[in-house]
Amino acid sequence: MSHGNFMTDFDAFREAMKEAIAFNKSLEMRYRMDASGLYVVKLFDARFLREYRLASWRLVQLVGCCGILVSTDAQIYPNYRRKGWGKVFNKVRQNQAVLMGYGQLMCTVDRKNIAQQKILSDNGWVLRSTMTNPKTSNQIDTFTWHCPS
Repeated sequence: MSHGNFMTDFDAFREAMKEAIAFNKSLEMRYRMDASGLYVVKLFDARFLREYRLASWRLVQLVGCCGILVSTDAQIYPNYRRKGWGKVFNKVRQNQAVLMGYGQLMCTVDRKNIAQQKILSDNGWVLRSTMTNPKTSNQIDTFTWHCPS
């Protein structure tokens, strides 16, 4: 499957572009998937010829199950938090899973990450389990989202 145009058809990405342009007319949004499978979204400021990392994430097939896609390493970079980008890129990840033909998207979240917990809960994700990570002692919640057919 091609991952090169993973956001071009998404309403969420188009809305993100509009917000970026409204915020600063010289901004352009760029995205790519690097060699390690990390999706990276950057804002490019044409006035200063600088790029700013906005968000990144990985989508990995669950080992042993070709129907489940795992969202991991998802983050909004600090300067862009609390501006609605988490919701936008959650929708992008959900759309990617659907377009890639998966039946379910899964992720884990540190219990202390209240912002991410709210984004998931508000967007149809279901809390499936809670555990204490034996390596870090962090409380970890596992969420899933059912991909519509």
